[in-house]
Amino acid sequence: MGSDSPGANLAMAAGNALAAGAVQATAQLEAQLSSAPAVLTAKTKFGPRYRVAVEIVGSNGRRATLTTYWQIDNGSDRPRLITNWVSVHR
Repeated sequence: MGSDSPGANLAMAAGNALAAGAVQATAQLEAQLSSAPAVLTAKTKFGPRYRVAVEIVGSNGRRATLTTYWQIDNGSDRPRLITNWVSVHR
């Protein structure tokens, strides 16, 4: 598939839309992170893990919950994002 084919153009547009959505979700997460409750979910041999869930709003106005999991590695005091997902409200 050439770079000027309809499929390549569609893929590029989809990638740009996903990137824009990720930037918007990240900004909303950062704005709420300091006030959102962090729930301890596990104590592992690598360090404690926490769940933080915040409500976000998409560019289409739909609301969703962004659930994130963080770990504070042993020997560190900085949380590290280990996974996340979005659940759209219906």
